[in-house]
Amino acid sequence: MVLPSMNKSVGAISNNYLQQSSKASLINGLADVRGYYVANCLLIKLNKGSLRIENEFGEFIEQSAPCLFLLEKDQTITFSMSEIEGHIDFSSLEVSYDLMQ
Repeated sequence: MVLPSMNKSVGAISNNYLQQSSKASLINGLADVRGYYVANCLLIKLNKGSLRIENEFGEFIEQSAPCLFLLEKDQTITFSMSEIEGHIDFSSLEVSYDLMQ
């Protein structure tokens, strides 16, 4: 599963995409996706908003836009997204592990 590209408010993301998952929630302008399995390397470009990514060991990174995240495959993570000025804007791309070597 690849995260879709988005340029919406956190509420719209929650209503249109995240609510399809029982592991998603919206609390006080923050959208959380828990237990997301990264099957392939994933590149995330964050244009607006803030994103916190935490792995199953409690290690995390939190950054506000603009920034890039490169996630290694075979891990389960939690995303915590928050809007800045009413929007979060990001896109994602699966990267072949063969290209990484």
